[in-house]
Amino acid sequence: MSVKDQINNIVIVGGGSAGWMTAAMLAKQLESKVSITLIESDTIGTVGVGEATIPPIKVFNRMLGIDENDFLKHCNGSIKLGISFENWPQKNHQYFHPFGRFAVDFDYIPFSYFWNKHRATGTDSNKNRPLQDYASAWHLAKNDKFSLPAKDAKSLFSGFDYAYHFDAGLYAKYLKGYSQKRGVKRQEGKVTQVDTNANNGFISSVTLASGQKITGDFFIDCSGISALLIDKTLGIEFIDWSKHLLCNQAIAVQTSHVKAINPYTRSIAKRSGWQWRIPLQTRMGNGSVHCSDFIDEQSAMDELMADVDGKLLTEPRVINFNVGRREKFWHKNCVAIGLSSGFLEPLESTSLHLIQRAIMRLVYLFPNKQCDEINTKLYNQQTIEEYEHIRDFIILHYKATKRDDSEFWKYCQHMPIPDSLQNQIELFSTHGHLDINAKDLFKQDNWLAVLTGQNILPKSVAPIMAYKQQIDLPRTMNSFYDMMEKTVKNLPNHEDYLKKNCLFQFDKM
Repeated sequence: MSVKDQINNIVIVGGGSAGWMTAAMLAKQLESKVSITLIESDTIGTVGVGEATIPPIKVFNRMLGIDENDFLKHCNGSIKLGISFENWPQKNHQYFHPFGRFAVDFDYIPFSYFWNKHRATGTDSNKNRPLQDYASAWHLAKNDKFSLPAKDAKSLFSGFDYAYHFDAGLYAKYLKGYSQKRGVKRQEGKVTQVDTNANNGFISSVTLASGQKITGDFFIDCSGISALLIDKTLGIEFIDWSKHLLCNQAIAVQTSHVKAINPYTRSIAKRSGWQWRIPLQTRMGNGSVHCSDFIDEQSAMDELMADVDGKLLTEPRVINFNVGRREKFWHKNCVAIGLSSGFLEPLESTSLHLIQRAIMRLVYLFPNKQCDEINTKLYNQQTIEEYEHIRDFIILHYKATKRDDSEFWKYCQHMPIPDSLQNQIELFSTHGHLDINAKDLFKQDNWLAVLTGQNILPKSVAPIMAYKQQIDLPRTMNSFYDMMEKTVKNLPNHEDYLKKNCLFQFDKM
């Protein structure tokens, strides 16, 4: 590539988590060889309620060279071992989606095959233990314990994983400082005009309300739901998925703690949606995600406020959203990252992950000034596949319900679903098999947690298990469970771990 074809100036429109995560990683990867300008306005707020994450966020932070404890100290962070789903398949039912694996595999055969055989053919009193009982993350979570995964690969506590709860606004601020130290220029202002090249349609510059014009070779749209560049300028359409994912409104409010800081997120199904509880070190994040076709805003507000604990720290905030994705995510010399690219409701805490993956995909396919269409086509195809994979996984939670106590749940139970999800359910329901792609975010153990947690179980034992007679299943299953129960008793409490290693630093914010 000739020097004249190299990208020299990148303009990021919008701050928040999407903007500053993008700025931080590009500054790290491009090593100050490219000018990066981020435009944001103090008068334009960000959604900023994303407080729960999934394990890959650790990889992103490590790539930036960020120390975990320092990050948690500055972002009011706590540990997340998974999600507790309450009232989903039916009322008064709870299951846990743990991060990491279930027990250990044998002879290259997943542990779940042995669990299913024990469930189907066992004669001992423990054959009905749910799959989650063999996840070390669940044993930690239910006891409010946390310690880093064991380094000994033979330990049952080496296979769990974890993520974080944190303040998204503080994370953006943390990465802002990181980025500016590496040469990123922050420009205060509101974009009022976007100019394109008459010959090729590429974006050439943006103009601020002050009249200042900022030119660039490459533009990144982190402007949120307004999608100033990808939609308002380039006209890339939004593909609506509301027929599968009905929820279109959220209400968020923060309260004080009244109980222990649990190392997990709670997702509590309600009449027309669900509520979240996300514990940070100094407060509880609460919210309602619901469908306005089945419940009005005031009723949703009343339902949420009746269920929160502790003193209100903020006024409730209503957020309207559309579920779906852009037809393209990269068009000409513009990539949309964050809400400008699409939105999937936060049931499995994937919002920041989609930002993270978009950034790393851009790094991998980083262009020259020509923005070759062969690159953009690959970027778009991979991103579409990722969105659809996550979409299917979220739909599963709603579809796999037996609740009929409201019109909302009756619709979910009987709604049409994508063929890809229907095939996955049918495959698992037969012998317990799953079709998992190596690039998929949610792996076999994630699907197992939700499928079995919502009472979708194989109708029969996988045929290969007829040839696995050498293992004493009752004894083996009991030994796994007992070892996890015994080990967790000697591990530190989650709150003690936070106080010792990463206590939130009020005075340094």
